[in-house]
Amino acid sequence: MFSFSSLGKFVAPAVRQNTRNFSFVALNQSAKITQTQSGLTSTSLIASQQATSTVSASLPTSFTTPLSPFLGFLQRRWGRGGFRSGNRGNTYQPNTLKRKRTLGFLARIKSRTGRKVLERRKTKGRWFLTY
Repeated sequence: MFSFSSLGKFVAPAVRQNTRNFSFVALNQSAKITQTQSGLTSTSLIASQQATSTVSASLPTSFTTPLSPFLGFLQRRWGRGGFRSGNRGNTYQPNTLKRKRTLGFLARIKSRTGRKVLERRKTKGRWFLTY
């Protein structure tokens, strides 16, 4: 007679949904990918900190497999220095005395290269030779 138990091993793989769970995790944390008994891939974090923002989704494997190497490029690195050293602007703190000490007239007179700078500026007709 016909048995449903023998039919289950042939129908179950075709009916089973082919999905994989993934999550966006910060790049400074390492991820370990393990294969579970049900055939689904799970990701477990190996880090001292937990991910601050983790978005989980369930997408078909055929959709996520070609994208998986490129998922790292979709995430931005934000840290103390900002994105690609974006928060600059406080590095130049002008100091008039230091400028006159290094680039002033007396500093130019003292060295041979400084005297050459003064001579070039005189021949060019500069009104101000130095600071």
